[in-house]
Amino acid sequence: MLTLYDRAAGIVCLESDLFQHEADLSKRLSLMLTSSLTWQWSSTRRYPAHPLYAGLSLPAQRDWTRVSGMNLDLLAADLVEQDLNDDRRQVLLLGADRDLLDILSDAQESRRVMTDFVAEQPPVRMVAVQPGDTGSCLFFLPHHPSMPVRQLLEGWGVSIAAAQKRLPYRRLHLAQFEALFGG
Repeated sequence: MLTLYDRAAGIVCLESDLFQHEADLSKRLSLMLTSSLTWQWSSTRRYPAHPLYAGLSLPAQRDWTRVSGMNLDLLAADLVEQDLNDDRRQVLLLGADRDLLDILSDAQESRRVMTDFVAEQPPVRMVAVQPGDTGSCLFFLPHHPSMPVRQLLEGWGVSIAAAQKRLPYRRLHLAQFEALFGG
């Protein structure tokens, strides 16, 4: 099910189970590389990996990493790994007009860029968050997404207009972008 968390001003959120289907995951992730956006991700897990996923040998925390064709398998592994509580990793995926790795490593600059995003200003165009303790992913985007974001969402079969459920943004509570990133 696709849920839209809407508000009059500021970014909106689509909640979807898009990344939960492991069979399609590689194909869906590879679509990010066909967009003109630069993608970065980071991830963490709270508890040791579940024995079924221990063979992935993923670090407990992955610092911001640029997405490329060479590491899509690592991003996919981060999205599917589960810990001993059967929770998935928290994964943050950020699409921007340019590479932001240096900015994301600086707390003050990172906060400024995230605040601009909440106000629907570039360079960040979309942020996806897999909270880990839910079976869904939150896609934060402006009311009027850029063409690369619209094309990516279309490739994924996701659209704001197709949302089956519409709720006020405030219903996200602690999952609001501002609560997650301080933006």
